[in-house]
Amino acid sequence: MKRFFFLLILMALNGLLAAQSAGEDLLKSAETAFREERYGEAANLYQEAAVRGAVNSSVYYNQGNSWFMAGELNLAHLSYLKAEALKPGDGDIKRNLSYVRALKAEENGTDGKGELLRVLFFWHFDLSQRLRSYLLLAVNLLFWLILFLFLFLRRRKRKLPLWPVLLSAFLLIAMGSSVLISRSRAARYPRGLLMEETSPRKGDGESFDAAFNRPLPGGTEFQLREIRSDWYKIRLNDGSEGWVKEESAELVTFP
Repeated sequence: MKRFFFLLILMALNGLLAAQSAGEDLLKSAETAFREERYGEAANLYQEAAVRGAVNSSVYYNQGNSWFMAGELNLAHLSYLKAEALKPGDGDIKRNLSYVRALKAEENGTDGKGELLRVLFFWHFDLSQRLRSYLLLAVNLLFWLILFLFLFLRRRKRKLPLWPVLLSAFLLIAMGSSVLISRSRAARYPRGLLMEETSPRKGDGESFDAAFNRPLPGGTEFQLREIRSDWYKIRLNDGSEGWVKEESAELVTFP
């Protein structure tokens, strides 16, 4: 019996080593294809490597670069979103993702309000959740320290301006809200991307009225709220919601 289990363990280890070796070969092939300017082939090889277990930010970042060079902006956009999900706050990923968003906004004739929100609330979009959690702890300590000093000096009839208390309170609320939103959304609502121009409906069927005055362009980011059969209920960055066919969208999920 012990010998039987030992053989099973050896077989499992051999399988893992073979899968790892296959993944490494695919990555080398993808790098070669990219250097030889076979960008679409390189992107597909990166995807195959991810399916074989090579799921990391570098794979999706390189895949995004490959799709971008191949002229497939929506696919590049999706790959960068996946890379960002695996490594939030990475400067290279952030720059490429911002560039693709800007190109899509220009292509679709939109005003880039979503990008403006990302600039105004940079701490929420650009900093990783772990870093924001640490900052929340630091701001929390700072707030209580300032409040204690304010009350202590006030009892001694010394003047202390109120603005440090208000500023630290604002920072505490902003950082706390950011962390809570990220945790709740990450746990419940995966992100996604429309891969083509789509006219969302008010319900899960073509018979429902259009949810918006005009179709949404490909490259529109959303959060998944619900799934019914082959329909997704999505929520946009501005809070508006609608239903789209599953085939028109891709989720930021991993093999």
